[in-house]
Amino acid sequence: MAGIGVLLWVMATDVVQYRPLVIATSAIYLVGGPAFYFIDAIAGLPRWWCLMDSVSCLLAGGVLLALCLLSSRNVPS
Repeated sequence: MAGIGVLLWVMATDVVQYRPLVIATSAIYLVGGPAFYFIDAIAGLPRWWCLMDSVSCLLAGGVLLALCLLSSRNVPS
């Protein structure tokens, strides 16, 4: 997870240039949320763990995508 944080930090230095990577990262988080829930449930982890794992992943992807879309409105063409 620290590696993803470093990549996000680098992408944040120039969001316009790295926009495709930001969108891909948010999509990975959004797809990962349900996948983490499924894996955690099969592994027999407590329900609160499954929910916290998947919801935090979905929130991270959703916030990242929303901020990226909002910033694209403010960029002059």
